[in-house]
Amino acid sequence: MKKILLITVVTSLIGVTGCSNKTIAEDKAKKIALNDAEVSEANITFTIQGKDQNGYHYLFEDDNYTYEYEIDIHDGTIENKEILVKEFSPLNDYDKIISSDEAKTISLNYFNFTESDISNLNIELDNDSSNIYYNISFTKDKHHYSINVEAVNGIPTNAKTTKSS
Repeated sequence: MKKILLITVVTSLIGVTGCSNKTIAEDKAKKIALNDAEVSEANITFTIQGKDQNGYHYLFEDDNYTYEYEIDIHDGTIENKEILVKEFSPLNDYDKIISSDEAKTISLNYFNFTESDISNLNIELDNDSSNIYYNISFTKDKHHYSINVEAVNGIPTNAKTTKSS
């Protein structure tokens, strides 16, 4: 009886240990990134494709955006992502900018959240040499989200998701 119990425990431990070494295939990780970015491989160019002990790393671009993804090697979770706009639209009229509430709504819609889903909301109006934008950040489910929303036309840019430590 003790031998049967010991064999069962050892077999169970081997099964659990074996599961922890499972990894997803590179093709599956690539599909996860492409599906999340809502692009097809035919319409993008991969700049970087890499793998380390923690996951797969991809940098790819299309005509308008540069996408950066880190996919967990064990379960396919998107650990980090960043989407950057290649060109900002020119500013014509600083007097006609969207409100911070409109920018907040655009950012929440971009990530498919409602305001009640998030915490630590921060909205700042900022500008660089060619654009004025709202820098919006918040947290949800142990992830930090940030995005810029162009203040003149409401276009979301530079979306980034990182897993909180």
